[in-house]
Amino acid sequence: MRARRPTATSRPKRRKARTIKLVAEIARKTAELDAQATVTLGEADASAQQLLEEAKAEKFKLAVGAFGSGPAYNQWVFASGLPTDIKLQLLYAGPGTFWTDLKGFSDVRNAGKADAADAGSGRASSQEEAVIP
Repeated sequence: MRARRPTATSRPKRRKARTIKLVAEIARKTAELDAQATVTLGEADASAQQLLEEAKAEKFKLAVGAFGSGPAYNQWVFASGLPTDIKLQLLYAGPGTFWTDLKGFSDVRNAGKADAADAGSGRASSQEEAVIP
């Protein structure tokens, strides 16, 4: 039996099939390159993030070393966060514990109200007198 010669109508079909195959190959290669680019960019981002976090950790390590201990560094961070115009007062409640001295709590609270009333008069309140320098 002899091989059939391609007819005029089958040649365009083969060209079309070959073209579709080439387009699919190019699309596959493009997808592979996109995948490689995504992996490379992901690795670069992860490496950059790791280096950034390591640099932050090194900064804190140096700060803790400069203060001598972690608690000393924490105290400095706390103190540097306080307002510069902070006003501290120490009130002496007398002997005993807080729970046994609650009877005097209302006196201290009332003294605070008196301070607000006396603010314009220039008089010293009983609370100011109780402040220990």
